[in-house]
Amino acid sequence: MAKKSKQKENLPEDLLKNRKNHQRIPLSEQLNVIEKLESGICQAEIVRSLGLSKSKVSRIFKNSDKLKTIKATKTVTLKSKVSNSRAKYPEIDKLVYEWFVNIIHPSVRCKPLPLSREIIQARAKKIAEQLDLNDFTASDGWFRGWRWRYEIGKSVPLHGEAGDVN
Repeated sequence: MAKKSKQKENLPEDLLKNRKNHQRIPLSEQLNVIEKLESGICQAEIVRSLGLSKSKVSRIFKNSDKLKTIKATKTVTLKSKVSNSRAKYPEIDKLVYEWFVNIIHPSVRCKPLPLSREIIQARAKKIAEQLDLNDFTASDGWFRGWRWRYEIGKSVPLHGEAGDVN
């Protein structure tokens, strides 16, 4: 039997049932919220009509400039810390990241290509060879650090052996 976290164990059952899960709101709906707010409709009315939380409506309004820019340019870029100060080989990290973005956001192909940790590590090794960096090893630790530096988390799916498991 799976153990529940201590925080969830202490909550009454009715609170657990009514608890909202994190949900992603489509860009079109977020822009609709911004239009309603700018037209003078109060937040409480939007919360009631759309079923969103007050904090979510506030966050959408706070990010309205970014959302309008995304709509205007029709491009979404991956957020990136690019904390290269911790990277031993920042040039490899940068080139692997550029390759990665090209693979998951194809401009010519219809579908992104499947990726796995091993494919990304092999690409990093190939780039290191091209840059004549013989002491570079694309270890699992490098891979974890690279994902952390470029904020490539679980929301960006990697396919392959790990993607086959349900």
